[in-house]
Amino acid sequence: MVKFVMTAAAVLAVMAVHAYELSWVRVNANCDIQIVKSETDTQNVKTMYQSWGDEAKRKQLVTFEITSPGSEQLTDFTFSFKIPVDAKVTLNLQGPYKKTGDKLERINVVFAEIKAEGATIRNGDFSAVSDGKPGWWNMYSANPESKPFCAPGKIVVWHNGFYNQIIDVPKDTVVTVSGKCRMAAPADLGQ
Repeated sequence: MVKFVMTAAAVLAVMAVHAYELSWVRVNANCDIQIVKSETDTQNVKTMYQSWGDEAKRKQLVTFEITSPGSEQLTDFTFSFKIPVDAKVTLNLQGPYKKTGDKLERINVVFAEIKAEGATIRNGDFSAVSDGKPGWWNMYSANPESKPFCAPGKIVVWHNGFYNQIIDVPKDTVVTVSGKCRMAAPADLGQ
């Protein structure tokens, strides 16, 4: 019986670790977004259109879910999209959505070296930091305790505390976004 309980606990611990190894990049526009599959896309990216809200707006928000192998090393990711009109697109870098009961869990994720082809992302290397905030990036925080964290070269975000940037995207241009991410370690948060 003791051996079974220990084995079950070990399996649950492994499952819990894998459940949190996700990073999210969300692309939001005021028009439909077309997901573009290409040979440069990394296999660790799963793409989902918004599944809630007004049916007519569901293709205006795309989540690119990136599987990363934990907090030891950065994982490369690449994905592409295009839109049918010239528009401003919001690029959110955030952690996954995971609730336990009524509480949204804080699952911290590190992003670094964000780049784009077909559009311009400013300060994607997070080298320009002022007052704890990366230049050209906007902070979203549900409340003062949920703020994301920034240090030169990286940001640490979660689902309700993240950074975003509004980028200009030309009509019918394939925009390829690449970068690196991983799950955050206590040292990333100064702990």
